[in-house]
Amino acid sequence: MALPLKFPEYLLIAFACLLIGYGTGAVVSARRNSLTLDETVAVKWSDGVHNGPAYGAHVYLDPYMTNDFRGLAVRVRIFIGREKYEQKFSTPHHLGLARTQSEAVRQWGNIRWANDGLHLGEGNHSVLIPIHKIKPQW
Repeated sequence: MALPLKFPEYLLIAFACLLIGYGTGAVVSARRNSLTLDETVAVKWSDGVHNGPAYGAHVYLDPYMTNDFRGLAVRVRIFIGREKYEQKFSTPHHLGLARTQSEAVRQWGNIRWANDGLHLGEGNHSVLIPIHKIKPQW
């Protein structure tokens, strides 16, 4: 026959449940705020193009849905500097929409750094983000 739990034992059980809930929430939150390889379209660093900090362009996908369209939003975030603890990044720039990852790669996978800034895409889908417009998010 099981003995009834005393007051301190209830506290231990409640504390253990809180720890499990907090850990699960932290893992789910970290996963939601990170990008995986299957969400990446292209990555390119500006090494040797500019005298200032190195810039890194990361073109990635977010799920996107309206009444008329179901697919992916194509965005780019620009990292400023390579040093992990000093690195800053720009706000994401919206490039366009694509129905599949393959379509996004065809349209936005071409990244080129030049003296005037970041060139993305080709043809009708080409975008220039001038170097003077690349600012840290905060």
